[in-house]
Order: sequence, then structure tokens, then C-alpha cells
Amino acid sequence: INPMHCLVDMAAGNWKPGEIRRKNHYAVEIPIGNPGDLESFMPDGTRWVLHGPRNHMRVTVGANDPELLELVIKKLGDLDVHRRQVI
Repeated sequence: INPMHCLVDMAAGNWKPGEIRRKNHYAVEIPIGNPGDLESFMPDGTRWVLHGPRNHMRVTVGANDPELLELVIKKLGDLDVHRRQVI
């Protein structure tokens, strides 16, 4: 998203190269089929969105550090969410 903001600022004439800040972003997208209550599995400090059609849902998770994403991956990997089906 940040590069898109820069393009909009360039087009509007508000972009200044000296104000560019480098920032690391960490995210992962995981296919999860039909999840139950995901909120209880997400640690504080994560941002997430559930998307996709039934039986083929995915969760995209963002965090400020890679260790937090590893924790999310482990927690979701311990679930049996891939095999749930909704009719």
C-alpha cells in the first residue's frame, strides 16, 4: 500500500524524496478452508483479514516482526481447519 500512496502523492505534487522512510512489512497468506473462530488464535499485534469463497477461504495476516508471524503459522498449523467443509 505504501508505494501506491507515494504514486498518488507524486501525481498530486506532494511527494518529496527526502521524506521517504524505509519500513519492513511482514505478511503471510494461508489457505484455511472453513475456519472456526480465528480471533482466538491471533496474537496481539497482528492484523488479519479473512477472504475467499466458502470451502476455499484464506487468511492474510500482517505483523510488525517475523517471529509473530511464525507464531500465527504454528497456531494455525496445529488446527484441523483445512478439512472442514460447509454444505
